[in-house]
Amino acid sequence: MLVPTQARAASDTGEIAITVVDSVTAIPIADARAILLGPQTASSLTTRAGIIRYTDVPIGIYRVRVVRSGYASGASTEFDVLPNRAVAVRVELAPNNLGGLKTIGSVVARSNVSVASTDIADNSPIRRLSDSLTDALDKVAGVSVTQDATDPSGAVTVSLNGHDESQTAISLDGIPLSAPGTSANLRAIGTDLFSGSSSSTQAGAGSLGGGVNFRTLQPTQSLQVKASGSTGTFDRSSYQLAATGSVGRFGLAVQHTSRGANSPLTFQTYQDQSGLSYAHEGESHSLGDFVKFRYRLGDERTAISGTALSNNTDAHAVCARYVTLLPCGIGPNNQNFGRFGFAYATISSLVGTVATTLTGFESGGVQNNDNANRYVLLPQAADGSSTCGNGFAGFGASAATYTEQLCPSVGTTDSLTRGVSYSASIGAGRHTIALTGSTSTALNTNVPTVGSRFERSFTTAITSSNYQINDSFKANDKLTISPRLSVANTTTLGTSLLGGIGASWRPSASETFGASANVGSSQPNVFLNRSLGDPVNARFDCAAGTAIVNGPGDGNGGAQSAVSLDATWAHQFRSGATLSLDAFSQVQSGQIINALIREPSNYFANGYLATLDGAYAAQSVCGLAAALPKVYVNEAIGGTRRVYQGITASARIGLGRYFVALPNYTLNVAKLTAASGRLSDGPSTTVVGSQLPNRPIHRAGITLDGVLPRSGTELLANAQYTGANNQQNLGPYLVASVGISHGFGPGRMTLFENNIFGTYGGTFATDDNAVPLALSQGAGLLRTAATPLTPRTLTLSYSVSLGGPKPGTALASVATAAQRLARAAPQPSASPAPANRFIPVPPPPGTDPLSLATTRASCDVDAQKTSAPFLDGIRTYVAAYEAKTKLPEIANIDVVAHVATVDPTVPYYLELRPRRPAGAPSAAPGGPPGDATPRRA
Repeated sequence: MLVPTQARAASDTGEIAITVVDSVTAIPIADARAILLGPQTASSLTTRAGIIRYTDVPIGIYRVRVVRSGYASGASTEFDVLPNRAVAVRVELAPNNLGGLKTIGSVVARSNVSVASTDIADNSPIRRLSDSLTDALDKVAGVSVTQDATDPSGAVTVSLNGHDESQTAISLDGIPLSAPGTSANLRAIGTDLFSGSSSSTQAGAGSLGGGVNFRTLQPTQSLQVKASGSTGTFDRSSYQLAATGSVGRFGLAVQHTSRGANSPLTFQTYQDQSGLSYAHEGESHSLGDFVKFRYRLGDERTAISGTALSNNTDAHAVCARYVTLLPCGIGPNNQNFGRFGFAYATISSLVGTVATTLTGFESGGVQNNDNANRYVLLPQAADGSSTCGNGFAGFGASAATYTEQLCPSVGTTDSLTRGVSYSASIGAGRHTIALTGSTSTALNTNVPTVGSRFERSFTTAITSSNYQINDSFKANDKLTISPRLSVANTTTLGTSLLGGIGASWRPSASETFGASANVGSSQPNVFLNRSLGDPVNARFDCAAGTAIVNGPGDGNGGAQSAVSLDATWAHQFRSGATLSLDAFSQVQSGQIINALIREPSNYFANGYLATLDGAYAAQSVCGLAAALPKVYVNEAIGGTRRVYQGITASARIGLGRYFVALPNYTLNVAKLTAASGRLSDGPSTTVVGSQLPNRPIHRAGITLDGVLPRSGTELLANAQYTGANNQQNLGPYLVASVGISHGFGPGRMTLFENNIFGTYGGTFATDDNAVPLALSQGAGLLRTAATPLTPRTLTLSYSVSLGGPKPGTALASVATAAQRLARAAPQPSASPAPANRFIPVPPPPGTDPLSLATTRASCDVDAQKTSAPFLDGIRTYVAAYEAKTKLPEIANIDVVAHVATVDPTVPYYLELRPRRPAGAPSAAPGGPPGDATPRRA
């Protein structure tokens, strides 16, 4: 649901500004309800100045309907919202006693103005300095993307404000991609098909950590074509082809993507734990396709849309750990591959003042672990047979004979989700009530086809429902109160309820305060691991004397509860700089988390430890002379109580006329204060009373974006600081990237270098630079392997957009932010603002402000005949004004010149006031002469 807020960064979103006035007196109409219909719907009341601004509006086709008691309702024609652009819609409502006559003002485009961002898209600075959308998401304040840079097939998940990844709701176009309490693997889904993303830390039932919503392309009225490609170090390459447009009532959006890369170990020949010496692999590739249609029905209040996307991935197996006698590895010709599909159909309609949507969706995927050619160095049985996965005991250093054995490991994980989601926006007086919900059935099946006898097949099937109701009560133009209630119900878990209230206070156009409190329960993870992992495939570390495996833990947990508090402050300075702060605190009980525990021997199945010990003693692993390893199990722990507290801060600061800085800082305290008895089975890296492992307390970043005058060359730089206790088990580190971008031909070319200082760059995870983790029960420290960061890489990209607006920059946002601040200033009364309150809005670069918009359907031949003489008259007036000669008359128009004081690049602007016809009603007392809504040129 869109709400009028401050604008976000230049991205794949736009802005809609609606002005509602009386068609007779031209006085702004307060508390008129404007209903926005399109890819997303919204309903809000105008201010006393008759204005509503919707920001972060996804691109696509929209229309606006305005209603107010005592007036005939009005509806606009359909119009496009395009990236980095705003649409201004002027609505003139006629009083009912005039017979219902109404006029909808013209729709005009102007430059978008941005002040703060958690939004990411192709043309945002951090996106252009990142190899992928998920890499860029990791640079946003309060957002942490968990992924292993050395594993091309590893899962990619998202954590918000230090929460567990299973507590982050992942959605696509507002439709859930993961069940409540579960984490979504973004690598399997494939984010190249997504046009952008936005994150919210608002807690909900089933998603205490908040959520991330990804967006796909939307059809547009005008033809928009985009192509982009990149190439870089380690054979990294990608390309995207996309087009949107409409023919009559039918709109279409299509997209095709491809991405490939090699591991730094690809083509390197060495002997690994398999006992074989060979040229290693590590290639990975993904291929995606997307199509979306939209059809508007004859009543113009109903539209039907459908979306389908698919993504195929494959990755040749490569192991990048070197904490044993030889690097880990399983031999050549092994790979993982998968497929993900997602489809939904939506019908949206407006009934009176109620905007509704109903969506049916289905998503599913299969991930195949095809290591049929896995070789392992294992002791040979007395009869000469293989010991793969069968367990063995009683061997000694002199008796054990190790051989290279073919030990296939083949398994499949299938997932299928079907459901419906629905929403309704209801306007009643000063209340705007939003109802949203979804009901789905999910089935996950894990089948180890060939492998260890200790692995078990298991299936998890759940039916889940999620409902939310939010009310936005407009107390006045400055204060909005928002009570909310969310309910989640999942089979085997029962019902979870989370309720709360929020308030937003905007004492001035430059300052906003917000606060919220939520109390209730949520949902633990339901898709838990139910099987022991293959002991031969354990993560061994010889120097630490440890082995790490996966195993079953607690069930779904018991009763849960949560208390969440949040306070925000945002300020925009006259210079255009902005600052936003968010302080939060959350206490949650009864949730499931994963912990690493040194389990006693009776935890394991018979023969499991013997098989693991035999693999550990191989000459390619740790050798026969090594002591038996301490075995740690990664498992689910219930009955927890955790505290999350912290602050996120972000700013946008103009550095002179040509550069802008975008700093951010995150402080996250994530402590475990209680847990179930299972955590006491043995020493664990999850310690009650301490910060949770791999959750850094401090993270910070800064992005610099600037333009060299005259050349049009854009310079980009980014630095990201990550504190200790991080996912990589490294000490604090700083990663810097730099880039340069310039227009070439019809497109723009960008060259950037990642990790320019080579910070902790490497190919293998080793014990070098590793920071040990503290253990509970006074057991000391657990020595861990440190995962290296992506080495220094170069990437060259080129993108072309045809038919749409050119990408904006962060600098342009700051340059015009002061103008928007003045335009957004609250009006002292319902009377029109004095002329000197108006601020000019420069047109996009290269655009003649007095030219005819012949490409618009509304600018037909008749309209051109009417408009051309008027524009010619203004052009003549401008020439005379600048030449300081006698000023000509313009028919039916009074012109008042003003000296601009906000933007030094605009020396003056002209205010155009239509002359009032004889006998027309006068404006409000004290208002300016003529029409109360001046135009500017």
